[in-house]
Amino acid sequence: MSASDPRARPTVRAVIPTLRWTAAAAVARSVAAACERVVIVDNGCGELRAPFGNVATVRPQANVGFGAAVMLGNEEAAEDVLLVLNDDLEPRAGFVEAISAPFSDPAVHSVAARLLAPSGAVDTIGLAVDRSLRATDVTELAASHRVIGPSGAAAAYRRATFVELGGFAPELFAYWEDVDVALQLWRTGRACRFAHDAVAVHRRGTSLGGRSQRQRELDAFGRGFILGRYRAWMSPVDRACVPLVDWPSLASSCIKLRSTSPLRERARGCRAGRQRPAEGDRRGRPATVSIRDTFRSLGR
Repeated sequence: MSASDPRARPTVRAVIPTLRWTAAAAVARSVAAACERVVIVDNGCGELRAPFGNVATVRPQANVGFGAAVMLGNEEAAEDVLLVLNDDLEPRAGFVEAISAPFSDPAVHSVAARLLAPSGAVDTIGLAVDRSLRATDVTELAASHRVIGPSGAAAAYRRATFVELGGFAPELFAYWEDVDVALQLWRTGRACRFAHDAVAVHRRGTSLGGRSQRQRELDAFGRGFILGRYRAWMSPVDRACVPLVDWPSLASSCIKLRSTSPLRERARGCRAGRQRPAEGDRRGRPATVSIRDTFRSLGR
């Protein structure tokens, strides 16, 4: 099948979890023409809106979280590509075509977009991890080779592979589910591609209020889950790096919140991760950035 053959174009299903119908509908309208199907998962907008065009609506009985909402939107899907989108995105023209085109290569299993902050600066071109498995956003275009997976704000997956690996972990209500899938893809040797021309503006922090208590607790749980699940991948030196990277921000969260809830959630996440240990071991670590790079990223 030649690249010019229209049958070679991957089919796309976009899933948009949301607590804000108007925002999600705007994202859906901006991508619908280039998708076979768009599914808005209403996690608690307060009012069930009618579907329109090729845009469907799914409404769980409660707010099931980001990852579970994506899994609901992916049910009974037949498309080649699962495109996960935040409701705080403003995709530019050609976004869907650019992020789905690499899947014409059967060696590609995930694709990362170029997300911009409202100022125009690069927000992320995908995720990298250091030896402590701390994830950071790659923000330099020249460093696209460091990307091991897409940011969940705008992530494209080969749908069959995503399903084969189990999709987003049900333990993760929000945050770190994209890191978990990226590590699973890396473990099985599936390539991630960066799509330079897939561009969207990303307005962070609109769902959980930026660095709110809920956001900090969910982030702490997710980080704990990754450390628990992938513990066997880490050498004693890797594990020694964890407190260097994590404890300053954890301590800061506890001080600002005047609560130890992030510590409790971190411990709870570790226990949950150890109950679902990842296959494999630490041979061939996935680290693509240094601990120093992580500190620089966290300091931005």
